[in-house]
Amino acid sequence: MYQKVIFNFCYMMLYKFLKFLVHKQEIEYASTAARKKFDVTG
Repeated sequence: MYQKVIFNFCYMMLYKFLKFLVHKQEIEYASTAARKKFDVTG
């Protein structure tokens, strides 16, 4: 009983963490792409 709850909790935390990492990478990629575009035009 408790093992399932703990497993679900860990799974949720891992999922949120991975989602956070992906989102962070997307923001970094977008900012670097925007910076490159700005450097080329400027």
